[in-house]
Amino acid sequence: MSESLSRNLGIAALGIGSDRTPSGDEAEHGGLSPLGDDGSPTAALESTAAIKPGDAGPSCTGVTLRPAVADDEAFLYELYCSTRAEEIAAFGWDRAQRDAFLQLQFRGVQRHYQVQQLDVDSRIIVQGTDAIGQLIVMRSANEIRLADVALLPQYRGSGIGSGLIGDLFVEARESRRPVTLHVEKSSRAVALYERLGFQKIDETGFHYKMEWRPEGVER
Repeated sequence: MSESLSRNLGIAALGIGSDRTPSGDEAEHGGLSPLGDDGSPTAALESTAAIKPGDAGPSCTGVTLRPAVADDEAFLYELYCSTRAEEIAAFGWDRAQRDAFLQLQFRGVQRHYQVQQLDVDSRIIVQGTDAIGQLIVMRSANEIRLADVALLPQYRGSGIGSGLIGDLFVEARESRRPVTLHVEKSSRAVALYERLGFQKIDETGFHYKMEWRPEGVER
């Protein structure tokens, strides 16, 4: 979910996915999380692979989640850069310019989550003993907000995102809360989220707010 250079500079103080955000087989693409127009991070998801209805189910892909800690910062920066590589390359900058811009954006994202009033659950996705991605979920009494999901490039498209989204669906059913996210209107992720059962419920500027609501739970 890449943005123009001018819009990226506009959120330098700050989120998915670029690919970001929660996703199906390809929720895994990335982790750019520019702020939505309502101040919430944009969920990350984008992929070229098809997601079929029902793909998202409880995670069975051999990954675990652990809390993110201060020592994860170097990994998280590497992960963040991997989600922006293609986009930043189009700007034609030299390495110093790219590094300065990415550091600014990354620090802004970190600060954004630190000042949230909602419960921010930041997890590292682990396969075996290796950190391979990040999942950020923000919870309140009324919703489970998928704020960001990102995987390193070599782990994208393997069904990990589908399992993680499916786990959120299970939590949503048990707690009778909807799963929500924000995604750029121009992103291919919109169609993928719709295939997973998310519906557009609002729009603000460049973003849609989307929601997956358990059966029997009224708005």
